[in-house]
Amino acid sequence: MHLSNPSTQRQPPLIWCSQLNRRREIVEHPFGTIRQWMNQGAFLTRGLDKVRAEFSLTALVYNLRRALNILGVEKLMAAVRA
Repeated sequence: MHLSNPSTQRQPPLIWCSQLNRRREIVEHPFGTIRQWMNQGAFLTRGLDKVRAEFSLTALVYNLRRALNILGVEKLMAAVRA
């Protein structure tokens, strides 16, 4: 949602707030989880390529852990074998 878009400017600010709050809830949850569960408050490496690699590994672990919690061990292992 961009403020220069005329269709969004017609909406009352209250709707903008609720949409932004909902987006924050959805988008910020994984990052908060990564910071709390995985003690990933700051990057340990320096340089853009190294930081990207570090975050990619962190995101991979987050997604695997989430898949394990949602599917369970048997279904996840069956999906890996397939």
